[in-house]
Amino acid sequence: MRWTSRMILMAGFALVVAGCGGGDGAPGYGASCSATADCGGETPICRSDGWCVECATDVDCPAGDPICGGNGFCSECVGNADCAGTGDPFCDTSSRRCIECRTSDDCPITDPVCDPRGRCRPACLSNADCGGGRPLCHAPLGACVECAIDADCPADEPLCDRDFRCRECMTNSDCGAAKPFCIDSKCEECIQNTNCGATMSCSPDLQCV
Repeated sequence: MRWTSRMILMAGFALVVAGCGGGDGAPGYGASCSATADCGGETPICRSDGWCVECATDVDCPAGDPICGGNGFCSECVGNADCAGTGDPFCDTSSRRCIECRTSDDCPITDPVCDPRGRCRPACLSNADCGGGRPLCHAPLGACVECAIDADCPADEPLCDRDFRCRECMTNSDCGAAKPFCIDSKCEECIQNTNCGATMSCSPDLQCV
C-alpha cells in the first residue's frame, strides 16, 4: 500500500509534480494526456478528463486499496467504516489510510502518544528512552522520532518531513536532472511515457525503459 504523505500538492502545469505523491488537487501526478499512450508509470490510465491516473473506477484498484478517489489514486478508505476489522479503526481523510489513532486520547496507556502518522507510540523524556529507527525524543510530542530537523538526516535522505521522517525530496526542486520528479518522497526518472522520448516508456517503477 502506498503511503503518500500525501503531501500531496500538485503543480499547476501538466508535466511537473510539485508535491511528493497523489492528492486531491490535480488527478494522478498532475500529468496531462490525450491518449493512454501518453501515460505510464504508476498512472497508466488516461482518464476522460485528460489526466493520467492510477484508476478511473474502483474496478481498476487492487484488493488492498479498493477505492478509487477523485485524485485518480487507489486508496484504503474514505471513511471509518472502511477500516472496520483492520485493527486501525480510523480513516485519515488526507492520506485515505486506516490509522490507529487521531489523537493521543485514542491510544492505550502502554503506548500513550499518537505520532503524526497515526500510530500509538511509547512516551519519552530523553533520547535515552528511544532507539532503533526513531532515536530522537521529540520534546513537544513526547515521542520518539526519526528526525526533528534536516541536520538529523543522512546524506541520501537529507530532508526531515512533517511526519519527522528523513526523505530524499519534498518537491521536484530537490531532485536533479537525471531523476527530476519527486514522487512519494523519492526522486524518479519519469511519471508518464512522454517523459521518456518516442522509443521508450515509463515503467511501473518510474524508470524509462
